[in-house]
Amino acid sequence: MRILVVEDHLLFQESLVRLLNARPDTTVIGAVNSLQEALVQVHQFKPDVILMDCSLSDGTVLDASRTILAELPDTKIVLLTMDEVHDKVHDAIRQGAYGYLPKSVTSSHLLGYLNGIECEGAAI
Repeated sequence: MRILVVEDHLLFQESLVRLLNARPDTTVIGAVNSLQEALVQVHQFKPDVILMDCSLSDGTVLDASRTILAELPDTKIVLLTMDEVHDKVHDAIRQGAYGYLPKSVTSSHLLGYLNGIECEGAAI
């Protein structure tokens, strides 16, 4: 599974990258801290999954999700949120984002969620 991490809190971003790279079946193809950088990486590397912070300062996840899914409709966008689920998360999911995870989940929960995505992709 090829994953792009889009997160502007660098400590959290680095921790996610380390956690994901420890999995033998996962490659983090990039880690960026803005939506604009994410769009470049998506076009260049075509990730299977994007873990994207909901609160980035240079755009909305709704617009970014729409743009990404227009180019790569099979990419799974998983939104990461600090807050309870809010309108922009629901709107992005209605527009095709795969789902969301609160940043308070445990690493085992995150990895289990990704395993579910991976198994779903293998079944298709």
